[in-house]
Amino acid sequence: MTVKSVLGCSLLTMSLLFSNANAANNVYVIPEVKSFGVASNDNKAVIFLGLDKYGQFKGMCFALKDKFHSIIPVVDIDVTFDNKRLNLHGMRPNVDDEKEVVCILGSEATDFLNSLNGSNNLNAKLNFNGQMKKYAFDIKDFNRIANNDKEYMKKLADDYKKGRRAPLFDD
Repeated sequence: MTVKSVLGCSLLTMSLLFSNANAANNVYVIPEVKSFGVASNDNKAVIFLGLDKYGQFKGMCFALKDKFHSIIPVVDIDVTFDNKRLNLHGMRPNVDDEKEVVCILGSEATDFLNSLNGSNNLNAKLNFNGQMKKYAFDIKDFNRIANNDKEYMKKLADDYKKGRRAPLFDD
């Protein structure tokens, strides 16, 4: 994932609309940053999988409704899948933004993607220098994206053209 993509994720948080509908099973396409997202069960976070133009995974980001006031740019992240647990490190591209974005890149992102395979649930605990936040996600449909299900991804793109957007966090 390039710096441009990370910044795109940050800008994206300002442009998405918050929905009160339960979106736990919903996966969304976000073409502006070549990404797909799924909302947490409480609609207070979205996980984005970043892909290149060939559908290859490049990284993932969390976008959060809550803003944390830590000036530390690194976030410790514990994720638990159905049968695997990972300790990851996320970067906050801009700690001064109005919204919170945390991205995982490189080999840890690859570990995340590999752990996603076959899992239905993900629980994430993010540690912002002592401030903890927990989110639960229904990720079973992410496997279709991770396995490059082009028909499913086309359906998501068609949904986007019809106005279906990922929920996020307008005040």
